[in-house]
Amino acid sequence: MSHVQDYVVQLFDRGDRGVLSTAGIRQCSSPDGAKRLAERLVREKRAAGALAYSRPGAISASEFSSPTFLARIGDVPEIDAY
Repeated sequence: MSHVQDYVVQLFDRGDRGVLSTAGIRQCSSPDGAKRLAERLVREKRAAGALAYSRPGAISASEFSSPTFLARIGDVPEIDAY
């Protein structure tokens, strides 16, 4: 089984009523890359907020463990909301 470390940026936007909602994810190749991408997308106002995280897993089984959070930039809902 092939094990990997997955680096992800979860984007958030505000809807018409001001409620935060998910706005897609971006894959990254490193933890620093995920943090930089999250910071850039929020700074450029392409997202209201971004959450960068990593998670170990097995690609062949499509199974991933709980995430380790790397950065929380801008407006991001509380983790318990998901």
